[in-house]
Amino acid sequence: MTRSQRLSSGLNSIFDHVSFMLDNYDSITGDARRDLQEVLYIVGASQDEAAQLPIEEGGAA
Repeated sequence: MTRSQRLSSGLNSIFDHVSFMLDNYDSITGDARRDLQEVLYIVGASQDEAAQLPIEEGGAA
């Protein structure tokens, strides 16, 4: 697995976990909910950027 694939996999995992928390835990409210929504936005943007990076195994990260 290339570094790019590992990065993409890690970002997908973070996105999935945070999405799950927001969807399933109504007790997350206020600032905590806004912070997690911001995490989703940042991770989503990072996923888009990571998809454009042709990082090969053994290359610069």
